[in-house]
Amino acid sequence: AVNSATTAPIRLRPPATFRPAMKYGMASRILEASFRTEIPKMFAALVLVSLTGIVIYLVFNLVSRLVLGSWHESEIKSNR
Repeated sequence: AVNSATTAPIRLRPPATFRPAMKYGMASRILEASFRTEIPKMFAALVLVSLTGIVIYLVFNLVSRLVLGSWHESEIKSNR
């Protein structure tokens, strides 16, 4: 006898079933606002995404400077 669990075809879910998980991100808020023509909400979300990116960059830059300190040549200031 053949086990039906090993011979069952693999069924992939269509991408539409994954949409509820995406409704909480900032990009989905921008798309939702653009579909509903809520221009102020769309630009507010765009500004928040931009500011978040800038803050992440600054935090990682600070961490890099603190970790690398004065021993790595990329952080040593030249006298030129």
